Amino acid sequence: EFLDFSMQFYREARRSSAALCRTLAEQGRRRVALLGAGDMAEITYLGLHEWGLELVCVYDDSPRRELFHAPVLPVAALARDASDAIIVCVYDPAAPCQERYLPAGVLPRGNMRWIFSGANDGDGASGAGPAATADPPAAARLPVAREEAAASPTKRLA
Repeated sequence: EFLDFSMQFYREARRSSAALCRTLAEQGRRRVALLGAGDMAEITYLGLHEWGLELVCVYDDSPRRELFHAPVLPVAALARDASDAIIVCVYDPAAPCQERYLPAGVLPRGNMRWIFSGANDGDGASGAGPAATADPPAAARLPVAREEAAASPTKRLA
């Protein structure tokens, strides 16, 4: 069951992050920062690359200095962010599909976008924007029934 959920979670993360990147590209928001340097950032980078978006920096308190040729800055530097959008690439391990999750001490900003967001009003405060409203929220689709997961072809992310 855990493996089924994990596969579906990362499949949904890939789909949702690509849709978010598409929306940003269509809105002309090309200079993008990421909040978080973990697995979700790596998945999101695929969408950035596909849609011709520029990764200007990554905010993370890890010891990394660079991710995908972009500087990794401390989370405290968010206060000085000048990107067109910040994609939130962190999640609560206890509730991975929680909408609008932010780590303790991080305040929401108008240019933040969440990968898992069911409330998309397009104003910049809550997710991907109007292009993502056709699908139900990610949390409503996960976990997928074992039969559905088994029937879905697995795509390689790289």
